[in-house]
Amino acid sequence: MPGGAAKVAGRLAESQRNAGHCSSLVVGHKLGSSDHTSLFPFEAVKDLRALCGQSGLLYYEFQGSHKLINNPVVQSADILHLHNLHDDYFNPFSIPALARLKPIVWTLHDMQSFTGHCAHSFSCEKWKTGCGECPDLEVYPEIRTDTTARLWKDKELIYNHSSLQLVAPSQWLKAKVEQSVLRNFNVELIYNGVDTTIFRPFDKKEARRKFGIPENRLIIGAVASGSALGNVWKGGVFTIEALKGLWQIEPNAIFVNVGSDCRIDDPRILSIPNIDNETELAQAYSTLDIFLYTSLADNCPLVVLEALSCGLPIVAFKTGGVPELVRNGVDGFVTDYKDAEKAGQSLCKLAKDKELRLEFGRNAREIACAKFDHKLITEQYERLYYRRLDEFNGSHKIAKRINLFDIPDVIKTEPFIRAEYSGPTKALGTIVTAIVSTYNSEQFIRGCLEDLEAQTMAKDLEIVVIDSGSPQNEKAIVEEFQRQYHNIKYIRTERETVYAAWNRGVKAASGRYITNANTDDRHRNDAYEIMANMLDKNPDISLVYADVYQTRGENETFANHTAFGKYKWHDFDRKILLDGKCYIGPQPMWRKAVHDEYGYFHDAYVSSGDYEFWLRISQTNKLFHIKETLGLYLESPGSLEHLNLERQASENHEILQVYNEAFKKGEIVGRTEKFAKETKLLDIGHECIENGQFDLAGERFNEALELNNSSEAALLGLSFCARQKKDSRKTVNYLSRLLEINPNHSEAYNQMGIVAFESNDLETAKTFLIIAIEKRPANIDAGRNLGEVLLAMGDYKNGIRIFVNILKMSPGDILTLISLSKLYIKNKRDDEALKLLNRVIEIDPENDEAKILMDNIRRQ
Repeated sequence: MPGGAAKVAGRLAESQRNAGHCSSLVVGHKLGSSDHTSLFPFEAVKDLRALCGQSGLLYYEFQGSHKLINNPVVQSADILHLHNLHDDYFNPFSIPALARLKPIVWTLHDMQSFTGHCAHSFSCEKWKTGCGECPDLEVYPEIRTDTTARLWKDKELIYNHSSLQLVAPSQWLKAKVEQSVLRNFNVELIYNGVDTTIFRPFDKKEARRKFGIPENRLIIGAVASGSALGNVWKGGVFTIEALKGLWQIEPNAIFVNVGSDCRIDDPRILSIPNIDNETELAQAYSTLDIFLYTSLADNCPLVVLEALSCGLPIVAFKTGGVPELVRNGVDGFVTDYKDAEKAGQSLCKLAKDKELRLEFGRNAREIACAKFDHKLITEQYERLYYRRLDEFNGSHKIAKRINLFDIPDVIKTEPFIRAEYSGPTKALGTIVTAIVSTYNSEQFIRGCLEDLEAQTMAKDLEIVVIDSGSPQNEKAIVEEFQRQYHNIKYIRTERETVYAAWNRGVKAASGRYITNANTDDRHRNDAYEIMANMLDKNPDISLVYADVYQTRGENETFANHTAFGKYKWHDFDRKILLDGKCYIGPQPMWRKAVHDEYGYFHDAYVSSGDYEFWLRISQTNKLFHIKETLGLYLESPGSLEHLNLERQASENHEILQVYNEAFKKGEIVGRTEKFAKETKLLDIGHECIENGQFDLAGERFNEALELNNSSEAALLGLSFCARQKKDSRKTVNYLSRLLEINPNHSEAYNQMGIVAFESNDLETAKTFLIIAIEKRPANIDAGRNLGEVLLAMGDYKNGIRIFVNILKMSPGDILTLISLSKLYIKNKRDDEALKLLNRVIEIDPENDEAKILMDNIRRQ
């Protein structure tokens, strides 16, 4: 890790691990061999790289960073901490997708995040208003063409679609951030840290002997990667000028250049190559009497913190955040920017006064330990992480996806489209909410929470504990878990029925799927992942349930239990439910959205409230049996079910009378008034569409959306109306909003593909349509549209394959038969085309398009 930002990231991660946290680095360039650092492929597209280099489009060629949302380390993280992203490996357009996936803290180590291109703007302030007409394109990272105005606007677009918590390691940089394109984000001041147990004063004589430095000479020094004299940004010219002033009164003083491999033909300048071992580096600092730092651009330089920690008096320019680290007249001298003469005078003053050097050195060591020790900095970040997690999980706002028509063409690659439109959103941060209702369950609650936190999808799991006035000690146990896990909510109420508790849990839930977790039941560790995946992939299914083992052993686990039986449930058949057999089992998972349609559990019931609710939702919703054993059910004579058998029979009788009567009459029982009104508005909207009344349809869909701001049908209807009115931008906005709610909505991707196709953006259309088919292979419309796109692209081979597959699913689909015949014609397979066209005529004898195609083949 040669750079300061890389060292900050690495040292912080190590300090976090030492504090008991699981901290890993994901990098584009890996130089060390740490087991906690993994490399991701940055995938620079060759042709795109050449284009971006010539066009001055910094880092737009990289595709690997778009795939970070699927990186296992990223997915398992609670929080993402970004550091420098401008080191030739990261595409800035990857930020919005990452920010939707996880809460982000971003430590800025220079100005590059908010300028047109440069890491430091020096005297230029165009970054405040939009850049353009850049005075220096060669400042790192350099660009060939002045695209600074465009790059600045692109950053504004990216940040407007991201949620970020920023950190500035100096007040100097914090003030600039607050005037920049990042001004709308919270920015916190946290200085860089230094391990004061490693960077400490070593015996000066021994240190000098180790590095071959004369013991009885005044030693001035600097530390910099690539040499303090050779690195232009480190102000080597000014270092030499300051030393010249010193050499006039101390001609025997030596300058030690740590980090340099070059030999200089001046006996007063000694070079020490770059040192990776930090203890040896601290020893190198200890060879010095004074640390000289004439940097021209800096933020919170580690070398200054290390020098302070090693107890060195410092002479430095007033650069960036340096005056916040070095107290002028206390730890050293801070001179005006580029004032080499004054720096030389300060060196002379310290050279003449050994006691002043020692005093400044003691002060430096003291402030390093009190303010910049890495443990203190780690604690500051830890507090910030917890606040950021709470903000992220507590917010219902989702950063919007970038409108398709605002995305630069060079960015619209398949990896980007997948990340930006098909990738997870904050709404997916909590996928499942497990409701734990507890009363007199102290003996089970610990095992219950351990069981839930051991789920393979625990990172996406929320646990809501409803303590119904229990006289036992569940609260203390839950609070113990809350100190370790940050996905647990605790609500204490007066004594109430289990169904009243479940209703509280549903209302408090953030997940899109709900399950009840009985305190004495246990689960296979991948149970929730399997059930949630089934709901993800099957939007027509509203509830899933699986088989369970029976046990009589309290607090056994699924992996270690003794079963005496197994509940192997029926496949879903509502008639069996209506016959009085509640076979859904004790651990189902259902969509939270069904509560919008049918309200909540009837809390007056003691033991049959769940059975009644399953009967209620099954009137219009599909339930599905997963034929796997995913749970462990404790058969306990003291359970609520067994203690209330007579009450259960009475409740079941009452429930079955209601639903059997409704079934005979063809009536729907228990739908909410709000849902009924929404359904009516949607029906009217679709009728208006059929009559070509798109404005009226849009009004009805908007009314439905006001009733239910997550109505997928209303958003799909609005997108259709906007498309009919040729308003592509509004169409995409509605579809993007729909995908924020349901990233698995196949038809939304299909419609996005159509919009891209109509805009002649064939590659983007192809990507959207492929995703639509991946989400729902049976989406024939998407398959047909993909075939048309491939036909337009001249990819006849794959187009034929797509249409052949569609015909297997729908052999009589006329549009597919015609499209495939066109592809056969293009591929000079006229006989096969004629067979298909004859089939069209058999189905639709008046089909003019088929007749024209047949005539054209025969004339050739």
